[in-house]
Amino acid sequence: LDINLKELVELALNNYSNLEFNKEEVVNSIMEFFKERIKNLFRDLGIRYDVIDAILSSEINDISDMYLRATELNNWLGKDELVEMLTAFNRVSTLAQKAVSSDVNVELLKEEAEINLYKEFNNIKIKVKELLNDKKYSEALDSFASLRPSIDDMFDSVMVMDKDEAIKNNRLGLLKQIYDTMLSICDLSKIVYK
Repeated sequence: LDINLKELVELALNNYSNLEFNKEEVVNSIMEFFKERIKNLFRDLGIRYDVIDAILSSEINDISDMYLRATELNNWLGKDELVEMLTAFNRVSTLAQKAVSSDVNVELLKEEAEINLYKEFNNIKIKVKELLNDKKYSEALDSFASLRPSIDDMFDSVMVMDKDEAIKNNRLGLLKQIYDTMLSICDLSKIVYK
């Protein structure tokens, strides 16, 4: 069933408005319980543990949708350039955690590689959003993965952690935007590869 689990839990808890409790804490506890149940269910269905972790890292409350994403990601992991893609997105993920915000000031983009990545990302971001709306997760992953050469180029030719604080934060902001878009599909940094 295509149902928002979190909304369902919140709706059920509204029936207990006569009791004193922290609704947000209870909702989070119940959602954690369901996450553990979903992990076990998906494992029983033959989905890799790292794929499950990648899907459950995103804010998705629809179990049916989670399963669809998990099966498509499970299949998508057979790609030829998988190791290169995951390496690039792991670097993005690691640096994005250091960002103070996801704001990007275009005027602070000085290097050709970062300008190209910014432009390409903004084109892909719109396409990824449309594909996600249509539940075409494998195509969204393909579209997102097409950023890899530009990401590699930026890491090869640009010092992200620049001495100039504004430039550094701007570059981290760009990486954070890319990371946040990745999370709308799944967290590729959770995928284990050999």
